[in-house]
Amino acid sequence: MVVTGASSGIGRDCALKLAEAGAIVILAARTPGKLEETIADIRQFGGEGHAYACDIADLADCDRFIDTVLENHGQVDILINNAGRSIRRSVQYSFDRFHDYERTMQLNYFGALRLIMGFAPRMLERIEELFGRLPARSDPPRLVRPEPPQRGERRVNLEGPGNTSYLQVAYHAPAAGDPDFMPMTVLTTILTGAAGMNLFSSSPPNRSSRLYRALVETGVAVSLSGSMPAMLDPYLYQITATARTGNSPAQVEEAMDPEIERVLEQPISEAELETAIKQTKAQFAYSSESVTNQGYWLGYSAIVADTDWFESFPERLEAVTVQDVQRVARTHLRRSNRTVGHYLAQGGGNR
Repeated sequence: MVVTGASSGIGRDCALKLAEAGAIVILAARTPGKLEETIADIRQFGGEGHAYACDIADLADCDRFIDTVLENHGQVDILINNAGRSIRRSVQYSFDRFHDYERTMQLNYFGALRLIMGFAPRMLERIEELFGRLPARSDPPRLVRPEPPQRGERRVNLEGPGNTSYLQVAYHAPAAGDPDFMPMTVLTTILTGAAGMNLFSSSPPNRSSRLYRALVETGVAVSLSGSMPAMLDPYLYQITATARTGNSPAQVEEAMDPEIERVLEQPISEAELETAIKQTKAQFAYSSESVTNQGYWLGYSAIVADTDWFESFPERLEAVTVQDVQRVARTHLRRSNRTVGHYLAQGGGNR
């Protein structure tokens, strides 16, 4: 194993740890004296190490080092390019010091790349020699163990310091690839507002959402948010509310539950559906307007479903009906499918 910059700091500690674990370490640095000190320490506990002076910023010296190591040791299994330098001077004080950047690139990039290109051919030959004859195997079947249905509502009360109490309710929610995910997304927009499309983002304040009107506008709570991130496996739709001072989480829950029951019992209106779809599409457009965000979502979609999940998002959203929304509400927003948490502030500190 070759470790550059091994005369001090991380490189030296790395070389000692590797040698202690049984590796034959080849140390490289500009200062031979310090390298010999490291070799002496390695030999104290019975390890094997070899020191070579090499200026990694000098490409000709890199070539000499590569040839010498391969001639003396035959092969290198692992290369750790640790040698490097940094520029601590601000750019505004470096306008006349372009050579600082040249030296940094020469050591941190070109020198490291020279070693990689010098050692890699023999490494690849060795990999082929050891593993090339092993037959290729197909991917093993994906083992899926669905979570069993929840048997009844679960409740958690937590007492702690602070002056603010909270209510959090979590319902089991469908995976991103589930046909219920898109209608459920529309339903969450209706209840808590259209959430940002980035992972774990909560919904922004949405004064038109049902639970905002029922909890915040009535003065029971001071804030409300909801989130249902797209996941490979079934996850959660979480509703979080901050109780107004003087109100308890139980009072917030008492004001919330009738709205949940209403969406289970009564179909939403076509106008409310149209508004929710527009709000959700707006969040989708905002979250994917840059090339960076589009790349993020294509990659993320390939993980949780497939790339078509992202590309067809607006069309599948438009296909959601009033009946779809009520169906997923009755499926996923049952009391027996949720866990309710109350944080009960006890005063005497901040939370």
